[in-house]
Amino acid sequence: MSGRPKRFPMVMDNLGQAYQVFAFSAQTIPLILSRRWKIGHETYIRAFVDIILYDKEPPVSLEGAYENVRILEQICSLIDATNH
Repeated sequence: MSGRPKRFPMVMDNLGQAYQVFAFSAQTIPLILSRRWKIGHETYIRAFVDIILYDKEPPVSLEGAYENVRILEQICSLIDATNH
């Protein structure tokens, strides 16, 4: 069995992912049925419109956004470096 992945960790990982999907679905079904569910993009667009129209504070500062992008770029660079 050298060089082949062990099946048990893969099975457990798949079961964990299936549980996460099930748990998320169980949490969102009542919101969908009550029409209170908003897709991710709608949430961001509404927040942006509120900031512009009603002069609300953005949820993240400009500095925080720049820091987030910087970290994401570092992560992407590390992924690229390990894949090449």
